Amino acid sequence: MRLILAEQVRQESMDEYGFGPRAMKRLKVCKSCGRASPSTESFCTECGAKLPEKNMFQEYKERHKFCKSCDTVVKDDTEYCPQCGEKL
Repeated sequence: MRLILAEQVRQESMDEYGFGPRAMKRLKVCKSCGRASPSTESFCTECGAKLPEKNMFQEYKERHKFCKSCDTVVKDDTEYCPQCGEKL
């Protein structure tokens, strides 16, 4: 129970300050001007350029190793997911 509460507090803190996977899933970054926009948008509100199809988290996952079971990004030498225990 205490572990679940600690995880909930950690997630809420990351959401409040704009960090972590949930925050990254809500944003896209304009390749032209670098402005972050909601992932629901198709065009940048700053410069009008077409936004990428992928959100920040999808772009991040393409560059890092992650658990296919729970989407947790891990270090390259990790054998088991620290979040769900799945073998990588």
